Amino acid sequence: MKYKLVLAVGHEQITDQIKKFDEVEVVEENGDIEIIEEVMEFVDADFAVINTMLSAEKSLHFAQRAQQMQVKVICIVADFKMDRKLILSLAGCGVTAFVQIDELYRIPECLEAYPEQFDYQLLQDHAEEGETAGAKSAVQKRKTTVAVLGIMPRIGTTTHALSLAKYLNDRGYKTAYIELNGSDYIRQLAATYTAAEEDAAAGKVTYEGLDMYYDPGSVPKALRLPYLFYIYDFGDIHGLRSREQITWLEKDIKVLVAGTKPNEIDQFQYAVKQVYNQNTKYLFNFCSQAEQHDVKVRMGSRTDATYFASWLPDPFATVDENVYLAEMMADALAKAGDVTESVKESKAQKSGFWRRKR
Repeated sequence: MKYKLVLAVGHEQITDQIKKFDEVEVVEENGDIEIIEEVMEFVDADFAVINTMLSAEKSLHFAQRAQQMQVKVICIVADFKMDRKLILSLAGCGVTAFVQIDELYRIPECLEAYPEQFDYQLLQDHAEEGETAGAKSAVQKRKTTVAVLGIMPRIGTTTHALSLAKYLNDRGYKTAYIELNGSDYIRQLAATYTAAEEDAAAGKVTYEGLDMYYDPGSVPKALRLPYLFYIYDFGDIHGLRSREQITWLEKDIKVLVAGTKPNEIDQFQYAVKQVYNQNTKYLFNFCSQAEQHDVKVRMGSRTDATYFASWLPDPFATVDENVYLAEMMADALAKAGDVTESVKESKAQKSGFWRRKR
């Protein structure tokens, strides 16, 4: 479904990002909130998106007028904590949806499920976050986001995303896996293994100590929890929607899962054109030792960002030769600092814990 929007965001890059969302049709745009307020009377729009950083006073006046016209408003703010008073004032004018400037990817969520009431707990959560040292805690500063994307379906993207999350989590770096590929793999896992614990309210499944989020709507809350690493599984590049392309770009580390078979080479060349110059790491799956030298030669200037995965049929299996994961994450682990290695539970055989057989 397409939603008709009027925009007053005052920045070409923000406008371009919003226009890329599949759900959006921009019917009018202007960098001046007052002009958009006047235009609203003459255009058919479902939503208005305004950048409150342009003018707090104009934003409040706009919100009051939009409420009279029954137009839903999404406000972009710099920071929930810093803009608390303005947000409360806008909420008093009927605005219930706010996104931070660094979380524009949440706009489609607001379009599809515009809140009936403003969630005041949102401000409380951010106020509590800022109580220590007046800013982010040391743990918050060390958080690292990792995006994993495959060149094509069935290339091993989910296997390696989960394996990476498990690898980090088992070594004491509290990690969350986030499913953004629409596969419903995590909920199927919960339905298959009795050892998997599902928390439907949190939109997650916990298995072998790893928290795996299957509901994209639960991600904002997960980001406020004390994880050191967030592993985002984007599936294959051909399934990326415009909003996910933006969230991919925002991640600290980007991993492209590739292969070396003839059909995979073509797909890899296509994918590289999309992600090159985006500080991407390249992880080759199903690549024999004999092929690895030739692959590195072909990778040229990207050799140092090229890695070869161990054979991994089970993402939850303990693999002794996880050298490629350690190398690939070396800088991020140094940033995360020392942690106490978690106590590893002995892994039960899954075959004895099935609820049902496939």
